[in-house]
Amino acid sequence: MQNVPPALRAQAARIIGGKTALLARVDAAAGDPTGATGAQMREAIAAKLDKLQEPPPAKQGKVGARSCACSDHSWWPVASISRGTT
Repeated sequence: MQNVPPALRAQAARIIGGKTALLARVDAAAGDPTGATGAQMREAIAAKLDKLQEPPPAKQGKVGARSCACSDHSWWPVASISRGTT
């Protein structure tokens, strides 16, 4: 938690708090005397915190968007109507 940037600490605290609540239930029920569940949860928390600190993926351009290379749009039928020519 100390290595997490200040902007992400609230989110990290929620992740850790949720896993801690689950582990408290396992501990109260004596469900795992070896502690393997705790080790798995610790790895899961570390993975989530690492994922949280990764930069977001780069945005892709819109699919199907067309860019027109011509400047006068003479091929477009509406352009000829607006100029008064057919």
